Amino acid sequence: MWLKRNIGTLAGVMLSCNTFATDLSDFPPCEAQACQSVAQNEDWPNANSHKMHDVSFQGFHFSIPNHGKETRTNPSFRQIDYDATHGLSLSVYKRSDMDELFKASNYSMIDWADIVFTKTPHDKVPQTKAEAFAWYAVLMSKVVFVGGNMVTRYAQSPFAAYVIYDTFTKNNIIMIGSKKLPNVLLKIELHGFDHQVAKNIIASLRSSSE
Repeated sequence: MWLKRNIGTLAGVMLSCNTFATDLSDFPPCEAQACQSVAQNEDWPNANSHKMHDVSFQGFHFSIPNHGKETRTNPSFRQIDYDATHGLSLSVYKRSDMDELFKASNYSMIDWADIVFTKTPHDKVPQTKAEAFAWYAVLMSKVVFVGGNMVTRYAQSPFAAYVIYDTFTKNNIIMIGSKKLPNVLLKIELHGFDHQVAKNIIASLRSSSE
């Protein structure tokens, strides 16, 4: 990401969008349209397991559409193809893979998603230095992970799920965090499937004890 590659060259650029308890003047202002975008909250969808089957991946348990063929798999990635226009992939973001600013904070991956998809430069910044630096570095990621796309948020403990509708490809990406898996964020990319399939997958989420 741009921020990660350039974190050492940001000195001297002043922020224009908040008053901070911690000096963040080494960070560029978050001025892109995505910086002001927040997810729209919707009720947790009703379960609909019709034509779906259960899978487990990186500690998450959920259902995906039937009749897919797994064409690529390793411990951190799975690709399932259905036909020439339909497919999905499973992958994860891990806290251990984040930049040093984030790892120096007390944030979990569910916090990461909350900042990216629900915060703007006008929200209150944490007062502790480590959290403030990580908060703003993650906020800048909105440019990459949100862009000009529509985001919908669904929450039901222990899960928070975000559906990003790509306005260019017309595909959906689901990002899922769990309080029971604080160091991992699940990413499900759907190709050719509509938003209802994304909602069906979210509705099927269950804890390992269920």
